[in-house]
Amino acid sequence: FVRTDLPIQQQMVQSNHAALEAGIFLGDQTQDEPSSLIVIAVKNQAKLEKAMKDLESKGIKFVPFYEPSWEYGLTAFGTEPLTQEQRVLLKRYQLWK
Repeated sequence: FVRTDLPIQQQMVQSNHAALEAGIFLGDQTQDEPSSLIVIAVKNQAKLEKAMKDLESKGIKFVPFYEPSWEYGLTAFGTEPLTQEQRVLLKRYQLWK
């Protein structure tokens, strides 16, 4: 999940930071299949926080990313690897374009 109110270059960087952090902290070392990487867009920090609460209520683990070098605050978050059943829970969110 990444905010689209950031400059496009930062959207790419921030989403990658979040994916890396999620992989480090939530990744499954025993997984033998490649993971999918899907980027979901949200309009701003408030929507990002709302999405985190939504995922938390659904039992989906995630790692938030706060940009330390700029004053962007919370910019993105990455989730644990999701099952097909969990992916269905995210169908209301828009893919990044």
